[in-house]
Amino acid sequence: MITLDKLRLYRKLSGDSDAWSRNSRAGNQVGMTAQDWSSIDRILQSLTITENGLATPEFGEQTHRNLGNLAGSDEVRTALIAMAKARSIR
Repeated sequence: MITLDKLRLYRKLSGDSDAWSRNSRAGNQVGMTAQDWSSIDRILQSLTITENGLATPEFGEQTHRNLGNLAGSDEVRTALIAMAKARSIR
């Protein structure tokens, strides 16, 4: 489950998994696991594709179902969508 604390840590480290690995004490304070980190990466990638209008309707629906299963609250869902919208696709 992705929580606001885990998402804050991910943002603080700019999504850099190497930085998170080197700073494992901070990750342990919020209960971040490698699975959590990977889940944030994957859902952000899928949301970025969806929110930029590059996904099929089926992919978008599946992405939002996955988001509902991963996010611990409406605040987390909203924050992840905002992060995805802020990403540029080149």
